[in-house]
Amino acid sequence: MTAIRILLYAAIAAIAACKIDVGVPAGGSVTTNSGSLSCSANSSCTLDVADIYFDETFVANPATGFDFIGWKSGPARLCPGSTEPCSFSTAGLAGNEDAIALLDDPNLVVYLEPAFVSEGAEPEELLGATFSCPWDESDPTLHVFLAAGQSNMVSVYGQSGTLPEKYVTGTDRLQMWDEGSWKRLGLSTENGNRVPRYGPELGFAWTLHAACPDSNIGIIKYAVGGTSITTWVPGGENSAVLVANVASALQAGTDITFEGLLYKQGGGDSRNRTSADAWGENFLSIVDTTRSAGVIPNDLPFLLATSRGTSDNGFPDDITDFDPDSVPSPDPRRPFILHVIYQQWMVQFARSGIYPVIERDIPIGADGIHQTPEGIRMVGRGLAEVYLQDVN
Repeated sequence: MTAIRILLYAAIAAIAACKIDVGVPAGGSVTTNSGSLSCSANSSCTLDVADIYFDETFVANPATGFDFIGWKSGPARLCPGSTEPCSFSTAGLAGNEDAIALLDDPNLVVYLEPAFVSEGAEPEELLGATFSCPWDESDPTLHVFLAAGQSNMVSVYGQSGTLPEKYVTGTDRLQMWDEGSWKRLGLSTENGNRVPRYGPELGFAWTLHAACPDSNIGIIKYAVGGTSITTWVPGGENSAVLVANVASALQAGTDITFEGLLYKQGGGDSRNRTSADAWGENFLSIVDTTRSAGVIPNDLPFLLATSRGTSDNGFPDDITDFDPDSVPSPDPRRPFILHVIYQQWMVQFARSGIYPVIERDIPIGADGIHQTPEGIRMVGRGLAEVYLQDVN
C-alpha cells in the first residue's frame, strides 16, 4: 500500500469521508488531471467518493501575480502542508469492509483547499495562509485575544517606521482596543508609558488574518516593561488595567467572542529566587481567575511565550526533567532566569489549555535585551502558529 493510500485510509478511518469538498480562495483555481473537475477562484466544488475505484490527482493553479504555497492544514484536510499535486485514491481499501462502508455515508466529508498568496507576500501571510480558519468565518462577531506582559510585549523596538506600509494602513478586519475605542490594529498606547508601540500581537493578528481573511479579529492589550508577575495576578495593578480595558470594550457594544490570551513576561521575576520559584503558581492564578470570569470561556487557551535562546546552545524544548540549579544562568543580570523558564514549561501540566510557545534565534536589539522589529514579528508568528496548529 502506497504512502498516500495509507494516509487516505487514516483520513477515512478517523473522519469517515465519502465526499471531497474543494474550496478555492481568490488567487487561482483547482483542476484534476482527469479533467473531471475545474474549480475556479472564490468557489467550492464537491466530488463524490462512492467506491474503491476513485483515483484523482488535484492540481493547484495560481493566477498571474499569485503563488501556490501549499495545501491548507486543519481538521479533515487532505495533503496538509504539501506543495505537490494532491493524489486521492480508494484503491487501497479493497477488501476492507468497514472502510468501504464509510463511503456510503453522504454526510461525511474531507476538505481540500489550496493556499494562494500574492507575489511578495509578507511572512505572516505566507504562514497563515497555509492553515484553515479555526472558527466558522460566517460568524460576524469580533474574535478577541487578550495580550499582556512586560517590555518585549510592549515592545521597545516596535516603533513607527519599522513596519511595511500595509501594516501601517491596516484593515478594518483587524482591530485593537486603544484609548477607549476600537481602532485599526497598529501602534498601541496601551502600555505603561502610553507611547505608541506594536508588539507580538501585530504579527500574531496578521497571521490569523491570512488564515481567516473574512473574519473580524480584535486585540485587547496592556503591557508594562520591567514588571513582576505579581502585578498581573488578580488584584495586581497591571491586571486591574487590563480588566478595565476588557470591561470598557464589552460596554462599547461590539459582539465579542474571546479566543485566547497571549502572555510574555518573566524577566522581572528572574532576579530573585523566591519570585522565580513562585512564578508558576502566580501564573496559574491568572489562568484560573480569567477563566472563571463569566464573559470568558472556562477553557480559554493561554499562549505563553518562553525563550530557549539560540539553536546552538543545546537547551532542549522539553525541559520537564531539567534542574535549573544544575547550570549557571546565561545572563548574570538575571541570575534566576532558568528557574522562571522552567516554571513556564511546567505550568502546562497543571492546567489544560496552556501552550508554551518556544522562542529560538529571535533577533535582539543593541541593548541586548529587547527584540528587534523583525524579532517582534517572529514571536507573533510563533504564537499564531501554535494557536492554529495545536490549539484548534
